[in-house]
Amino acid sequence: MKNLHFALLTVCVLTAAPKLHAQGTILLNNYDSRMGIFMDYFGAPAGTPFEVLAGSTSSSLTPVMAANGHGPVFQIPIWGANALGPGIGSFFDEGYGVVPSVPPGGTVFLNIRAWSPISPTWETAYFRGETGVWSQQIGSAQTPAALATPWPVHIILIPEPSTAALLGLGVALLLWRPQKRPRA
Repeated sequence: MKNLHFALLTVCVLTAAPKLHAQGTILLNNYDSRMGIFMDYFGAPAGTPFEVLAGSTSSSLTPVMAANGHGPVFQIPIWGANALGPGIGSFFDEGYGVVPSVPPGGTVFLNIRAWSPISPTWETAYFRGETGVWSQQIGSAQTPAALATPWPVHIILIPEPSTAALLGLGVALLLWRPQKRPRA
């Protein structure tokens, strides 16, 4: 019975090993690209949550975990807030992450999104921003590719007006009539 367990364990390890080496890796930092995360016009404060999304297609993006087990939601560290000076944004460095759906040397699609620290998730956040999707080549386990972020992330603090507010404004403009002045 012990031999059967050993044989099954050996088969599992041998079939999983090639898959571990066939996963692409990406550095989870925005220092290399010098594209910071902003909250309005200032660097995002420490504690601002963000995610790095990756996938084999632009429609299959999922959050990336760091190889050390952290994530998928990260936070701007204290030392990352305005780390390269005022007006450049805030930065992060979470090591590297693995993208299982893309082999080393393949093309990966990426997006970075961040939101206000008062909201627990991207979906519930009223103030949020993202880079938009871009593609780049992914690295291997030995040499992760640098995150080539093409644009900064701007978390917009000016909310978009609601449908009811816009409807009310439209009705008010329709009902408003300037008064005629008598001619002198």
